[in-house]
Amino acid sequence: MLRQVRPAVVRIETGSGSGSGVIFEARGSVGYVVTNHHVVEGEARVSVTVSDSATYSGSVLGTDGVRDLAVVSICCGSFHALPFGDAAALQPGDEVVAMGYPLGLPGEATVTRGIVSAVRYDREYRSFVIQTDAAINPGNSGGPMLSLSGRILGINTFKISETGVEGLGFAISESTVREHIPTLQAGTPGPTPVPTSLPTATPGPGRTGDFGPINGELRHDPSDGLIKGEFAEVSIADLMVEATFVNPYSAASNDWDYGFMLRRYSTGKQIQVVVTSSRRWSVMWRETSDAESQPLGGGTLATFDTGSGGRNHLSVVAIGERGGLFVNGEFVSNLDLSDVTGAGNVAVITGAFTGNQAAGAVTRFEDFRGERLVKRYGPAGGKLEREPGSIGAHWSGVETRDLVAEADFISPRGSDWSYGFLIRNPAVNRLEVIGLTGNAWWFHYTRDLGDDEYTDVASGYLRDAGISLRSRNHLMVIAFEESGWFFVNERLVAKLDLGHNLDSGRVSAMGGFFNDHTGEPRFENFNVWAP
Repeated sequence: MLRQVRPAVVRIETGSGSGSGVIFEARGSVGYVVTNHHVVEGEARVSVTVSDSATYSGSVLGTDGVRDLAVVSICCGSFHALPFGDAAALQPGDEVVAMGYPLGLPGEATVTRGIVSAVRYDREYRSFVIQTDAAINPGNSGGPMLSLSGRILGINTFKISETGVEGLGFAISESTVREHIPTLQAGTPGPTPVPTSLPTATPGPGRTGDFGPINGELRHDPSDGLIKGEFAEVSIADLMVEATFVNPYSAASNDWDYGFMLRRYSTGKQIQVVVTSSRRWSVMWRETSDAESQPLGGGTLATFDTGSGGRNHLSVVAIGERGGLFVNGEFVSNLDLSDVTGAGNVAVITGAFTGNQAAGAVTRFEDFRGERLVKRYGPAGGKLEREPGSIGAHWSGVETRDLVAEADFISPRGSDWSYGFLIRNPAVNRLEVIGLTGNAWWFHYTRDLGDDEYTDVASGYLRDAGISLRSRNHLMVIAFEESGWFFVNERLVAKLDLGHNLDSGRVSAMGGFFNDHTGEPRFENFNVWAP
């Protein structure tokens, strides 16, 4: 493991001292390093040594003095990045490894090993921190705390050095690091609200995921009475998970089912979301592995292949007590996930219902993958004031491609108003606009660099989707890769075509999109979740 991770652990030197860092992302010839604020404090450029050989000039992109975090970019080379682990799954006694360059000593990064003492919230750092007895010394600051499989669990930050006190080292947890990396990577955010013309920003990465893609087979054995599953070996509560399933045989020969198990605790508590050969979908939960599954909802599928060897793509978005099921790219239903809300393992499964397995048959799955959704902003509220010739916008500080954004909008008097969201907005006049107007008209507009006008991608009346306009409306947009979905008051308005804009960019609540709209709406509970 150490041989694999060493190329990602770097030495950082400034005019006043040295520290450590770790490469968490490599995008083309650019590497991105996370370290401590106090390692690079007051510096615009630093010296970064990779693999104890090549030295690069690093640009300090953004720093957070409260949480003691910073992101540095280096160019140009072939860099090795380490994935993040799951600090929430750590238990006292779990073994961890700390790496870095203590005391400015020459040579390669040093390694210390210890156990986790506790994971707790630190009010001073406004972060979750991991306490360990692994030796952390000056110069280790900014280096990674790693799992034994080489994943980043935290950033080594400080230790308590007092007479009679030993073995009290602390790392900022990966959950806090990942939550704030997008802002640090983009630089310190400016004030809000923002005008239509936004500063140029560098597009962020595409989806990498917390697990997968995984391909495999789930072998039927009805004699054991068990659900067959392939686990991702993660611990996640809020996520987007997807897979393509291949039917084991024709629905005419025997019943079958497949889908996902979510939030599975060690006790066996779990949520199941499955589809069946009878064109039905179901969401269920279990208290323990031995307990009977309890139904939470279900219905009929419109677009579904039940033939032998037929293929169906399933995806689920889960956030807190809510979720959404998508089959073959179409939204099926909202899901009630309130019975199991904590983090747990994720699996593809078959045989959730008795009789839905045939001896010797195999249910194949492909591209089983998922990514954690982190609440990166909110709740926020305010008034969407606008200047002539500009859109009233409130920037969340989040830059992402894939996202779930929601807000409650309070409609002004009359009908000369519009509100909604700006997404995938990496540069001036490059963005997607999704919203509705006081005439109960919904719209999706796009604009690209160099365009003089916006292009109407899709639009229509809310009544065509069976939705009535209220004085207060809850809007939500889900965007993943080429597809998106727009909801008003928990009802699907339309599927969105986003294939023309796959950029990572800013996410904003907006008002006053059309020039003749003078109404300035208010908004509340503006939240953004993103990988």
